[in-house]
Amino acid sequence: RKFWARYASLHGWYDQGRVGGDVILRYHNSDMYAGPLVEERWLDSMGVARKEGREDDHWGTWITADGHIYEGVAVDNHFDTTNIVGEFRVTYPNTEIYEGQYLDCNRHGIGEYHYLDGSVYEGEWHQGRRQGFGVFRIESGASYDMSYEGEFEDGACVLRAKIDMAAGNINMRDPVLYRIVSAP
Repeated sequence: RKFWARYASLHGWYDQGRVGGDVILRYHNSDMYAGPLVEERWLDSMGVARKEGREDDHWGTWITADGHIYEGVAVDNHFDTTNIVGEFRVTYPNTEIYEGQYLDCNRHGIGEYHYLDGSVYEGEWHQGRRQGFGVFRIESGASYDMSYEGEFEDGACVLRAKIDMAAGNINMRDPVLYRIVSAP
């Protein structure tokens, strides 16, 4: 474990001298956690809470001091933002949202990223970058099947678009294609 949390304040339920149920915790580094408390007896040797220590309907929310919001079944009061592995919903400080798999603190596996402009990429990720097959949808409703193989410099990709010539919306018959640039 890279980070051991220290509580600054705890709001929750006490029963026979023990904290339990849903809590709101503030940590010394100004991070916050809201959700069910997972007792320390459920930690493994690496300081990660074991699954059996969580209720079936467990859902936790961790808010970092810099504005990242992590939500999911693996988010608990022992969550370590320096060791993120699993499936999460992450809201970034700029309010863009990623829902999907993480490995080593990177988007990695299958996930869906919602950009500020209303566009959405749903597909494969590798070490924080779009890689493999995915579908990119823009706010107007147009969708583009995409395949990323390796890392590309800005503007170096070729965008393949599936154009529906029978679409009722004339804009869908001849969509404007934009140069692809890397985004977080």
